[in-house]
Amino acid sequence: MKSKSKFAGMIMLLLMFTLSACSGGSNGSSGGASQSPDSTAPNSEATAGTDKKDPVTIEFMGHGNPNEKKIFEKLIASFEEKYPHVTVKYTSVPPGEYSQKMTTLISSGKVPDVFYVGGSEFYRFAQAGTLLSLESYLDQTTLFHADNVWPQALDRYRYDGNKVGAGDLYGLPKDVGPWSFVYNKDLFDQANVPYPSAVAGEWTWDDMLEAAKKLSLDLNGDGKLDQFGVGAYT
Repeated sequence: MKSKSKFAGMIMLLLMFTLSACSGGSNGSSGGASQSPDSTAPNSEATAGTDKKDPVTIEFMGHGNPNEKKIFEKLIASFEEKYPHVTVKYTSVPPGEYSQKMTTLISSGKVPDVFYVGGSEFYRFAQAGTLLSLESYLDQTTLFHADNVWPQALDRYRYDGNKVGAGDLYGLPKDVGPWSFVYNKDLFDQANVPYPSAVAGEWTWDDMLEAAKKLSLDLNGDGKLDQFGVGAYT
């Protein structure tokens, strides 16, 4: 079991860095995806492909578009070539079915060794004891450098037994990117609301909230809002 957990952790790290480099939203990591397992694995694993080892099977489940699936398949093939005693069983689930599929597997006690966890679902899995702390594996590998990842991205996958944001890492961000807001000048003009300042730091969240309140309007007088001051998808 310890050997299986070790290789599951290594796969997580390789997937993290490869997909971060291939995604549109980079977290600032550099070089990890271009390095092979030979050059990035810790010294204790350097001869893993040459010594005879007991067979290990890792079950990995994720979701994504066809291009991402191809990336996984190539990465797994490379990993298995490096570690011939390790077999990775990869299952790609349609995104719309993934959450329900994971819930069913967890309920039946058939949780994959490595799997996607959305930020909104992480607490539920961590609280249930479904996830394994990665700290001991991260301490032994050269694949992971916390300084190369936004702290806020890592903190989303920390859990101290009570709350998210502190304690051990139980997951790693697959890809992270910034969000940006845009605004409709016509609506700002119609409501006589000043445009947001283009100078960094001069327009705060409080300013945004005040503008959103002024832009939230009942346009037909029926007592219900027809125009909302801010919108985003979840």
